[in-house]
Amino acid sequence: MKENIKFIAKLVLVVVLSFAVLYPINLLYKGGQTYGGTFAGMDKFDKVPTEIEYANFGPSYGMNCFDYESLEAEGKTCFNFALTMQSIYHDYEVYKAYKDHFSEGAIVAVPLSYFSFTQNLSAVSSARYYKILDKDAIKGYTPENDFSAKYMPVYGKGSSLIRDLVDGLLDDIMLSTVESDEESPNTTVEASRETELKNDSNVRVRNVVSGNFEAFDEYIAETEEILVNWLEDMKEAGLRPVLVLTPYWIDYAKGFETEALAHAYTEPMQRVVEKTGIPYIDFNSDEYIDYITTPDYFNNCDHVSPEGGKAFMELFTAYVNEEMLP
Repeated sequence: MKENIKFIAKLVLVVVLSFAVLYPINLLYKGGQTYGGTFAGMDKFDKVPTEIEYANFGPSYGMNCFDYESLEAEGKTCFNFALTMQSIYHDYEVYKAYKDHFSEGAIVAVPLSYFSFTQNLSAVSSARYYKILDKDAIKGYTPENDFSAKYMPVYGKGSSLIRDLVDGLLDDIMLSTVESDEESPNTTVEASRETELKNDSNVRVRNVVSGNFEAFDEYIAETEEILVNWLEDMKEAGLRPVLVLTPYWIDYAKGFETEALAHAYTEPMQRVVEKTGIPYIDFNSDEYIDYITTPDYFNNCDHVSPEGGKAFMELFTAYVNEEMLP
């Protein structure tokens, strides 16, 4: 009996000491770039409101476009479910996790990009989803990753831990250097915003055409099926979904060959609209040419700026009021 008590006492001591060592290191890791990049934007899920009247999903395009400040000022309950690099699969799973938070007749925007239908949906889920989804919804689920994501993110990180600790020191040094540099006048002549956006568009289009815009039929079919099922589920729940192609800068919006774009995006999107009857807004159409030719509305060729987000919401809200609300 004494031996058992000693063993248990030693075991408890080892656990306590291990925790005492790992806890401060864990805090340091959580302040690093790797952790910050993986879990960016997840704090908002700590307080998801109920009776949501306006919401959106999507990747970073949706995150930037949907600025609910004006609607919230009118007393509307809104929430932006978008996360960087979020696929249609994870959009749908996040919706299912929070479907009870929507009010009857809520407007739910589903942002799309030219690449929405060509994503590999079998890819392992990011660690961030362990915090908000059931394990059955997580691609490549493991108990170890579950423990790491929820309780001890430093667990099993090895080289990324060392990198983040070093990066933290480098960031402090760089911040001091930048603050010092800001005191000196900047003599560099900046290129116009139009030129920057055009150059960014041209580079991105060339890179995509050279190998990243291939039509993966199996991905397209799978994404179509998921999207149709999700839209039908929202309709059955009494919600009002709307598909949205978020705006690109003009040179990017019009920079792809029509045939390639048709197979990879336009035709799958049209099939989804035909099957579901869901409204679709193309913010890269000629109807919105004034928007996609306004440089101040864009951070880069495919992400809007804060000013662009406010302008986008004016257009989006006008469409909803005219076409979707009684």
